[in-house]
Amino acid sequence: MKKIHIPQFLVKCPLIIGVLLGCKNEEISALVASESIATIDQNAKIAAGVLLVKDGEYSLEYIPSGKFAGKLAKVSNAYGYTDYSYDNSTGDLWITSRKYSKASNKLIHQKTYHIVNGRCVSGKDLTQQLSFTFEYNLLGSLVEMKRVAGPHSLTRQFSYKFIAPNKQRLDKITDIGESGPYIEYRFTYSSTPDKYPLNPKYTENEMDKYLNVFGTFSDMLVQNVVSDELEGPDGYMASNNYTYTLNADGYVATKTNLYYPDINHNNDSMVITEVLDYANTWQGL
Repeated sequence: MKKIHIPQFLVKCPLIIGVLLGCKNEEISALVASESIATIDQNAKIAAGVLLVKDGEYSLEYIPSGKFAGKLAKVSNAYGYTDYSYDNSTGDLWITSRKYSKASNKLIHQKTYHIVNGRCVSGKDLTQQLSFTFEYNLLGSLVEMKRVAGPHSLTRQFSYKFIAPNKQRLDKITDIGESGPYIEYRFTYSSTPDKYPLNPKYTENEMDKYLNVFGTFSDMLVQNVVSDELEGPDGYMASNNYTYTLNADGYVATKTNLYYPDINHNNDSMVITEVLDYANTWQGL
């Protein structure tokens, strides 16, 4: 699949694991076209008057008015909260997230995201001294992310299955370290449309789950994710198996995960159920 490189910068950082990228000028117009469609898609939820306000243990709040009305303002649980701020004074959009401890109100984590035409092209974890870069294909789907820490990096590749012309679904995510691929996440899907897509599991360290600036990964709800450590038949392999109930409008009301920590070596399992709730924007944010 042909890739687009989006220009970006890197930051010097100390040792940890890492994500990177770049862009061909002649392909920018094609990307901008797909970006415009994606921007319409990501705004559709607000236009339709629906915003997620509860996701399991997390509560979500939104900016009530002004030019950033409807954008995420705060995510909180019993232990901490994350505030979001937005700045487009340079022409591009910059999003900053600041996570605080509820016990002390102390800042414990800060990240920034650089958004161009509806897509995050780079970011920084200012707390852990990491930099991120993101690469997209001509459909506007994320295909590669690099996380960089000083001389060290980790590459995460996103592979898709084409299901119709100009339509694809995330098939797998592969993490590649300095010695090669070491873990792969493989996705299968239900036949139920995903009316409020969030960023996929396993990407939370680099991609905020609730920021819809990394493209669309699938139009259907995830049914199963297998995490394979790529160590052969005896390697560790976890499995997450999802079932859902929907509300009257077709949005997920409960998500249940039947989780097997290692399907290669034992049958231990646990069940986790999360409740989701939504608000209509005309009732106030």
